[in-house]
Amino acid sequence: SAHGVKEINVGVTLSSDLQVELAYASSEEEPVLLAQPGYGIARRVWLEALAEGQQADDGELLREEVHHTLQSLGVDSEVAWRTDDGMLPVDVMLFLEPHGKQVPLQVDGRSRLTCSAPHRLLGLHLLRDRVLRQRCPVFLRVPFHEWEQLRGEADRAAYLQAKLQSVS
Repeated sequence: SAHGVKEINVGVTLSSDLQVELAYASSEEEPVLLAQPGYGIARRVWLEALAEGQQADDGELLREEVHHTLQSLGVDSEVAWRTDDGMLPVDVMLFLEPHGKQVPLQVDGRSRLTCSAPHRLLGLHLLRDRVLRQRCPVFLRVPFHEWEQLRGEADRAAYLQAKLQSVS
């Protein structure tokens, strides 16, 4: 161990731990994993990486398909939204009537879920959803395996309409 720091293998990389801390922590809280000024540097680098789109996954095309269908339904939405603090990405933010209620929509590509049924969120994405739920108690999810079973635009529109009605 370097500098007297004991290394413990718990199956999660430091970068994943740090991502969670950066997402959980507000500017008023003391960091747990890093002391200042390291925390400030890590936060700045994290925000720069998010701004450059380095957190992309295989679901980009899927997100675009879902967003296109939402637009065809007349739903006001925006792709690649961030929480108010800028720390947590949301695939698609929905602005629902009345009063423009904001409802995050997570579009889960193959890299976020287990390969075999039942498709479950992988650890880091599950943790991210828990952090998101603290900020937005209600959000929707479109997993790739459900979307791929839909045949045609009419089925996709009906699927999203049902999801939207569940939060109206």
